[in-house]
Amino acid sequence: MREVAHGLGAADACAADPEQLADELILVLNGVYVTATVLGPQGPARRTGELARRLIWTACDEPDRP
Repeated sequence: MREVAHGLGAADACAADPEQLADELILVLNGVYVTATVLGPQGPARRTGELARRLIWTACDEPDRP
């Protein structure tokens, strides 16, 4: 799973700690799998992309990005 998170941009996202960012993205992905299974893809899981972007922006010290 760590390789998947790195593939999503953790390694190249300008993060001060890419390993931490990868771990955080793994937690998000695992949560999405469970949430989408239980509540469907139109439930809270639909917000996954925005959450992942916010984690990356914060890790890159860009918390104010739109």
